[in-house]
Amino acid sequence: RLGENRLESVPNHICKGTSLQQLLLNRNQIQKVYRQQFSECYHTCVKVQLFNQRKKEENLYAWLRCYYQKDRQQWEKEAQFYHDMELNNWHLLNIARCIWLANAHQCNIASQRLKKQLQHKLLICYELPGEDVAPLNELISNQSKHLTPSNIQQILQDIKISINSLYTCSILHGNINTKTVFIITFKGGNSIKALLGDFTRAKILSQGFSNDNHELIPDYHSLEKLCDELIEYCKFIIDKSGVNEINPRNTSIQSKCDSNQWMTIQEWKINPKSCLQAKQLHLTNDDTNGYFLLYDDLRRPFTSYCDFKSDPGFVWTLVESLSLSNGKSTKYRKSFNHDIPSPECTPNWLEYRLSTSRMKSIKNTPGSTHYRATCNFNIELENGGIDHRDYLRVSFCADSHFFHGTHKYYCTRIDHVSIRGYTCRQCNIAIWDGSSTSHKVINVDDASRLCDKWIIPNTISGEHAFGHYYRVNPKFSCGNSSRSTTNWWIGGYY
Repeated sequence: RLGENRLESVPNHICKGTSLQQLLLNRNQIQKVYRQQFSECYHTCVKVQLFNQRKKEENLYAWLRCYYQKDRQQWEKEAQFYHDMELNNWHLLNIARCIWLANAHQCNIASQRLKKQLQHKLLICYELPGEDVAPLNELISNQSKHLTPSNIQQILQDIKISINSLYTCSILHGNINTKTVFIITFKGGNSIKALLGDFTRAKILSQGFSNDNHELIPDYHSLEKLCDELIEYCKFIIDKSGVNEINPRNTSIQSKCDSNQWMTIQEWKINPKSCLQAKQLHLTNDDTNGYFLLYDDLRRPFTSYCDFKSDPGFVWTLVESLSLSNGKSTKYRKSFNHDIPSPECTPNWLEYRLSTSRMKSIKNTPGSTHYRATCNFNIELENGGIDHRDYLRVSFCADSHFFHGTHKYYCTRIDHVSIRGYTCRQCNIAIWDGSSTSHKVINVDDASRLCDKWIIPNTISGEHAFGHYYRVNPKFSCGNSSRSTTNWWIGGYY
């Protein structure tokens, strides 16, 4: 809604995927521009400051892309892509995130010079997750210090992830080049992140990809061309320095284009199968928890959540997360050998389950030694909010029945189990492996009379923990409410 020629509320085509609670867009106006490049405005991004009139201390930074009126069709196509992204709740990785779209004349712009430059243009405002942003072709043209061999490998890896993330939602980008790759730089260092933008040629395949995935070939050819162009850039830097070969003593050249580093440029083809493998391959940057693109045994990408923080020394890959109401449903009251995947394009903590084949792919990846169950994992907190009050961790060596469905219990030696704050370590607990009508579960009644006979005070008749939930103890945190979640993971030591 526009009032007094000022953006007062989020328009209907606002894009999800940004932290709107933090952005506080009410009464924002563009106050400053950090690069004057509007003479060639189409496909150009500039850093801007968004000024909040109500809370002046909460100024925000973003990056702005503008189109001429004659390019309205391209602007509308990109706007449609972000509309579809919101409507379908796609969780896409390494994609430029949209905050809002508008005609420039609808925006209150403090700078008169900038207002004049933008008055007839169409705008898309993107989230700025770092200190600065520039299209890759601009960094190449300026021979940026950020284009080191290791950073170029990072660029290729990031863009490969974005292509495959689009693939999980049956989307083709169709226009990958140095102008549509945006590089985010961060304060206090040379680390970077590459994001894929410009969705004016994106195609959404309503029927999905064919069995041979031939539709992906153009995007992968574009990525190979991008790789070749960056290698040519490196050769240019070497030739410009007046040498035919890398001189190890010439540190200025070595830091820019070391031949040994360029021998590993093909690392962008590495496809991690688990979060632990992603960490082992140094694909996790600062080991911050988050969504990652992983690959199954058929090299098909899918999105899952990686936890590096909650258990020191362990790395975990999410394989299932169900709300209490979904966990009690007939659909999900099944063992892990029953293939009932949720839509993997849009991870949803209330209803998320990988296919059995992808769970097995993660389990069979070297280093996957344990499984665990947690309650109410909170992605807004650094350690997920895990307090180990309700918690289960078991070694696959102790329980080889994770993918069985015989509806039997096995006395299983537990690394660590806590139910309602009552804890047992290295004890034998009865764990039911599930069936076609029951989830893998600890029957708290059984724990007191089977195996090591672990007695838990205040147990109610038929009480279940970490699944199935025939009866739920309200003091068990996975069962506090219908939206309480039970989270199952596969992982191992790092």
